[in-house]
Amino acid sequence: MGFETNVMTGTALLDFAEGVRGWEKRDCYAQLEQYLYGGRSDRVCLLYGLRRTGKTTLLRQAILNMTEEQRQKAAYLKAKRTDTMASVNRDIKALQEQGFRYVFLDEATLMQEFVDSAALFSDVYASCGMKLVLSGTDSLGFWLAEREELYDRAVTLHTTFIPYREFCRLLHRNSIDEYIRYGGTLRAGELDFSTKGIDAGELTGAINRVIEDMNHRFVLGVLTKPLDSIDVSAVTERHKEILEIRDQEEQRIGLTEAHVREIKEYLQALDLIVNCPIETTTGSTPLEHILITQPGLRYCQAQALVYSLVQDRTFQTFSEREKELAAQRILEEVRGRMLEDIVLLETMKAAGPEQRVFKLQFAAGEFDMVVYDKRKNRCAVFEVKHSEKTAPEQRRHLMNAENLSLTGKRFGEISRRCVLYQGQPLVTAEGVEYTNVGAYLKELGSPMSLEQGQYLSPSALKDTTDASGLVPEGPQGSSDLTM
Repeated sequence: MGFETNVMTGTALLDFAEGVRGWEKRDCYAQLEQYLYGGRSDRVCLLYGLRRTGKTTLLRQAILNMTEEQRQKAAYLKAKRTDTMASVNRDIKALQEQGFRYVFLDEATLMQEFVDSAALFSDVYASCGMKLVLSGTDSLGFWLAEREELYDRAVTLHTTFIPYREFCRLLHRNSIDEYIRYGGTLRAGELDFSTKGIDAGELTGAINRVIEDMNHRFVLGVLTKPLDSIDVSAVTERHKEILEIRDQEEQRIGLTEAHVREIKEYLQALDLIVNCPIETTTGSTPLEHILITQPGLRYCQAQALVYSLVQDRTFQTFSEREKELAAQRILEEVRGRMLEDIVLLETMKAAGPEQRVFKLQFAAGEFDMVVYDKRKNRCAVFEVKHSEKTAPEQRRHLMNAENLSLTGKRFGEISRRCVLYQGQPLVTAEGVEYTNVGAYLKELGSPMSLEQGQYLSPSALKDTTDASGLVPEGPQGSSDLTM
């Protein structure tokens, strides 16, 4: 048809889509179809997120699921860096004149003029009834366009956050540890956090500095316990020093607090980070607690930091076995802390408008998670453990009378005390539940799970008592998110 850019239609379009036949669909796929077939909206659809989170696959699935009549009116364009908004505009105009109704423009932000000219798509084509889906990996470009040129003229679909239940369904895997290692992407070992095209070098470096700083502080927070456990506590301070030195030495960009706030706003808008403040029983100002929604991103960087620390001169006096053991124990602690964050994050996203989800800190100890129902004025308290085994130590905070009393005074009746771990569901003689964390996370995505989710079903209870004092218990009734 004499197009200036790479345009696929007809048989070539179907061949392009065939490769994803039979693949599972992302949860957000229904929103994409709603945009395509939901009537005239005068808006474009922006599909964006990190690499390997299923954006192009969503486009191919949408094309594949079209009727033959719809597909004959659909076109796919993949932009290149050499393409211009002018050439893309001429091709879309030609498609419109030939009766095409659906246009999928992939890698849209590769065009340098995209942000300044994006309103063209909504004002000229969407307003005439054409459905345009714009996709790409430069999330910053889309975010800027949405705030400026496409303000109030775009439907946005974010693919960055992939919850555990969706990860399991898409990849047919049921492993918390696999999700921790590379969860958040749909292909192992490929993580990219790029912001190409908009002042790329400086801005990308600044954003990566903020992410690295979060991860450095995260690793600092987990170093002490595993190092103490192998009787090398003197190494702990040295390792903290190393990380702090790295923070200073790698500071290439002068970031002000205002810059950091803006970057965090951007990362939150992309669903890459969420703030889950740490509350106290005194009611003082909550402490910032940033959760990274891509477990694999955090684990990759944490793993690299840990192994670089093990190569430090302090560790060179230990045997290879001792160094490996130290790395393993530190990473085990990292996985444990990450599991806490995963549970907090996914519970926050599943919570209803009357529910608050947070960590609760005491003068001594903390609850890994509290879910407070403001309407019912009652709460549930949780501990999260990266373990398949039970031990009294795991539930000590859930049985601390003083902390339970302080919690009840501020957040009402405590109607549920629960340890989320990787073993089988059980109940202690004191009424503390042990619930499988994978089952819990999957249940969060079920209809009505917030009110009727049964994480501890009677059929799942074992008719045994173990050495930790766990005993079977009868039917638990409705065991919703909070109660």
